[in-house]
Amino acid sequence: MFRLQKFNPFVVPAVLVLVLACLIAFRFMPKQDTSQHRAQMQKPSVVSQPRPELKLAGLRDQDRLRIEDSYSNLPLSFEPNQGQTDPRVKFLSRGRNRTLWLTKDEAVLAVGRMRRAIAHDAKQTNISPARSPQPARSPQKEDAAQAVLRMKFAGANSDPVIEGEDKQTGIVSYFTGTPDQWRTKIPVYSRVRYSSLYPGIDLVFYGNNRQLEYDLVVSPGSDPGQIKLGISGAESVRIDGDGNLVLNTAAGEVIQQKPKIYQRKGTILTAVAGDYVITGKNEVGFRLGNYDRKAAVVIDPVLRYASYLTGGGDEDDVGTGIAVDSSNRAVVSGWTASHTFPGENGPATIGLSAFVTKLDFTGSQMIFTAFVFGSVFHDTVPLALDAADNIYIAGSTNGNTFGDDTFKPTPGAFQGTFGGKTDAWVAKLNSNGTRLIYATFLGGSGDERTGGIAVDSAGSAYITGFTTSKNFPVTAGVFQRECKLKSDGSCASAFVTKLSPLGTRALYSMYLGGHGSQSGQGIAVNANANAFVAGSTDARDFPTTAGTVQPVPAGGENAFVTQISGSGSHLNYSTFLGGSNADSAQAIALDAVGNAFVTGFTGSTNFPVKNAFQPRCSGSCGFVSKLNTSGRLVYSTFIAGGVGTGIAVTRDGIAYIAGNAGTNFQTTQIAFQRVFPPGQFPDIPPSPTGIFLTKLGATGFLSYASLFGGGVSNPSVALDRSANPHFTGTVGFPPFGTIPVTPGAFQETQGAELDAFVAKVVALCALSTVNRTVTICGPLDGSTVASPVRVTSGTTSVTPVRLTQIYLDGKKVFQARLSAISVLIPMSRGAHRLTVQAFDTSEVIFNKTIRVNVR
Repeated sequence: MFRLQKFNPFVVPAVLVLVLACLIAFRFMPKQDTSQHRAQMQKPSVVSQPRPELKLAGLRDQDRLRIEDSYSNLPLSFEPNQGQTDPRVKFLSRGRNRTLWLTKDEAVLAVGRMRRAIAHDAKQTNISPARSPQPARSPQKEDAAQAVLRMKFAGANSDPVIEGEDKQTGIVSYFTGTPDQWRTKIPVYSRVRYSSLYPGIDLVFYGNNRQLEYDLVVSPGSDPGQIKLGISGAESVRIDGDGNLVLNTAAGEVIQQKPKIYQRKGTILTAVAGDYVITGKNEVGFRLGNYDRKAAVVIDPVLRYASYLTGGGDEDDVGTGIAVDSSNRAVVSGWTASHTFPGENGPATIGLSAFVTKLDFTGSQMIFTAFVFGSVFHDTVPLALDAADNIYIAGSTNGNTFGDDTFKPTPGAFQGTFGGKTDAWVAKLNSNGTRLIYATFLGGSGDERTGGIAVDSAGSAYITGFTTSKNFPVTAGVFQRECKLKSDGSCASAFVTKLSPLGTRALYSMYLGGHGSQSGQGIAVNANANAFVAGSTDARDFPTTAGTVQPVPAGGENAFVTQISGSGSHLNYSTFLGGSNADSAQAIALDAVGNAFVTGFTGSTNFPVKNAFQPRCSGSCGFVSKLNTSGRLVYSTFIAGGVGTGIAVTRDGIAYIAGNAGTNFQTTQIAFQRVFPPGQFPDIPPSPTGIFLTKLGATGFLSYASLFGGGVSNPSVALDRSANPHFTGTVGFPPFGTIPVTPGAFQETQGAELDAFVAKVVALCALSTVNRTVTICGPLDGSTVASPVRVTSGTTSVTPVRLTQIYLDGKKVFQARLSAISVLIPMSRGAHRLTVQAFDTSEVIFNKTIRVNVR
């Protein structure tokens, strides 16, 4: 099944759980007794196009894809309170749509999302198209309240010993307020134990991001009748016909499933009959049947939330940036809601924070998560790493909205004061997320938005974006020191700034634009410290250079690609890139020799193409263009039915493009997902949008194209040292957003209006493309193997595969909406029959069976 790692998701040390409320990576981990996961969809964002023919020449065995199987499986995690929240709190845990605080005498649970109050509504007028549109908002009530439930330990020990157990490898850091207020290197634990909460009775909290569990461990001879849990914050408390405890709240139902009660004697578990019992007004206890009072008994309720407990309002969790460090570990950035311990009337404060989370190379362990509080205004948080794996992020903030949680520059920063309506900001963290090396504002008296960030070999950060400030901070000797105003006298320019390694000064800072509106959306830097900027402009006098692919504009709004010298004093080349309609570059990457690879969207049928695998497109399409070191085209092609939002390139020029896919995006024959998933409910049609991952060879030929998820959007992509793509993005609001999870996955349903995810894709073995067939690449038929057994398999069909299943000795143990899989199957010793079966969209069943011996 797919799991978020124990990575949130947002899961081994689950700061991801803490942080992202749902950063999702994937893990295939079959279970034998699981329910079907519910697909979730999102509204269309790409105009329908006629299905073009794809050139499949060059499709090689190493181009086959699968989702990396150990990505990911994070457990619930608990942070000891080291000053990051109210002093009454001993431990806290954040999950996809809930936060749990544990104090000496109660557990406080906030479920749902609370609407964020914004003191200043930053203007976004005159902003050129940035990244492609965000997923549509949930149709739920905008002011939906967050429910706060309190479980009081009535009559319990007033001062129990509360300790974390099963320490995880990850850490959490909070960079909020001044440096003396920062809280770093906070450990995380998988469990929290209240020792002797009642005489002879311990309370232990644990779980995963799909459910929260707590065990009441009753020692031999102790009386479980002592346990009394006082419930407040619920509109009503009842026990349903299945024995579940149902708490009705403004955000929906919170359900504590009928408790599992058992005794352990050696390796044998013996079930004990028992139920919840309401012992008083809003007070609950437990009633047990006969059991051996000379042995310990465990009462194990499971807390779960109704699927609609995503709350309302506009609190989301969004992954926007990704990179892979020198040890092949994924680093993800984005923004998330965070709040403090609630008072009697609900959460006291709430804000938006940038986050950075690093996973280990398997995606199964969270290395750290760090928060930069008050630092995001519903914007992108791009990310870059330097040679020492230090982390650079950027964003925008509207200043003093959140009081003590406002963005705080570090002493000696290039810009220590807030400039205006909204400012860009830049921050640098060390490689293990424990130190904020610098944080600085970057802006004038108007609005700034960041589009991209890059870093050179010396540790200097390069930032591009958009500004309306006529007094944006610029330096002497740069190519453009003043904003070229629009006809109404306003400024709407791109900017490019290079900061010193310690963030104390700008090595150069300048405007980039003509008399119109323009925005920098992506930036990259080569070995000579030349910055390559990509974006969009409607200014006919945007600065270009002769000899490039398109020195004059072809329409009202075109993409642009500009190479700036290392000193910022001149342009090495600059070119328009577009046709007669609107075009925008969204991301840029470089190969080893400085060729620039650009992706984005275009509405122009006459967009410049060359050596294209898709030379034609009508309506709105994505594009990928490769420019040589002089700014001329090597190849340029449409991506019909898609919008490119992220690009990564190997040293030898193999390009991986991620983006938003529409209903007519065409995949190659071998792909890990060839069709959009079906709707969750009968009246919901299949999702018309998802994301795609496409690989192009150095000369632009198509290696593969695959879909991923439904209702998923705006991915960024990065490569590890083995050229495996890692990507992050946003899952749309329930029930329209989905990723290809399997039963028993870390998060089978979504937790918020928008959630972040992270995934890794690796190459598959060769599959047959001759006939409708199933290929099992491993294990070999008749082989002897050790458990768990890795089953690597794929399916091809005249029509796309919609579902793949694995049966072990006739019993289904795995299911996924994928056509190519690599999954670990636990097997007992002895001979087994293993069957891989698939259904295509024409409801045709095809399968293959092998026999294996497990030693």
